[in-house]
Amino acid sequence: MQPPKPDDLTLILGTNVDYVEDVEEGAPPHEPHWESIVKWTRRKLGGDKQTAGAVFHKIKQEGTEGQGPVGKAIDNLEGKY
Repeated sequence: MQPPKPDDLTLILGTNVDYVEDVEEGAPPHEPHWESIVKWTRRKLGGDKQTAGAVFHKIKQEGTEGQGPVGKAIDNLEGKY
């Protein structure tokens, strides 16, 4: 095995959530996983189950717009390494 060349870079991204594609690219109206919505609203909004219910119903009626966090992370790293 040879050591990597200075210009070689391997980036491995991972996640522990199953809805990452919906967040990255957006999703049409659908019924999201309730517990995932509860956890997300607690973490991001400091919300309770009432807040989670509002988010749940909005996704069920309108879907979601892509937020592109993976693409943004890669863009932030470009040129740094």
